[in-house]
Amino acid sequence: MFRKKSPMLLVFLLVLSLLLAGVTPASAWRSHPAVAFQDTVLGIGITSLPAGTQVVTDQYVSAAYGFTVVDKNRVFQARVEWLWDKTPAQVARLIDEFMHSFPGIQVERAQVFVDGRRAVLLSPVPGQVETAAVFVVANGRVYRIFYNIEGDLGAKILHAVIFIPPTGDIRSLNRQRAEDALYVSPPYDW
Repeated sequence: MFRKKSPMLLVFLLVLSLLLAGVTPASAWRSHPAVAFQDTVLGIGITSLPAGTQVVTDQYVSAAYGFTVVDKNRVFQARVEWLWDKTPAQVARLIDEFMHSFPGIQVERAQVFVDGRRAVLLSPVPGQVETAAVFVVANGRVYRIFYNIEGDLGAKILHAVIFIPPTGDIRSLNRQRAEDALYVSPPYDW
């Protein structure tokens, strides 16, 4: 008797699993993207880095702590910074000050999205290469992202930026502040 009902039970379970799969949200089946680089204190990840690029992390803590992505020739492609002493309420003022810090240069303003979050793009920004700056708020933090607009690597990196839940704070890094590093006492024999 058990042998005759067992195929029916299997068919019932198969149909039930197919029905449940049909009503399960697609996001439940989607896996998180692989992360090529992440900094949990910053709360930033990069899903993919273009071939030949590498991440150079800040060795000192400054008001704009982050990392830089360079290509194989060490040319700047992108920089991601956490403005850790700024609040989301200060973003509009930061953007205005930044735009006006380049007298004589017509800096254009546009809206973009970074990892699904509304952001402000300012371009062009002077530098060794033609650059754009993006201001974005995520997880209650203010981030500024610079990227090289002369090629396509910088834009690829910008589109690969994701925000992850941050762990720890700037003090947990136990790194010397940049302004203190500039004033290290020289050896006595100088």
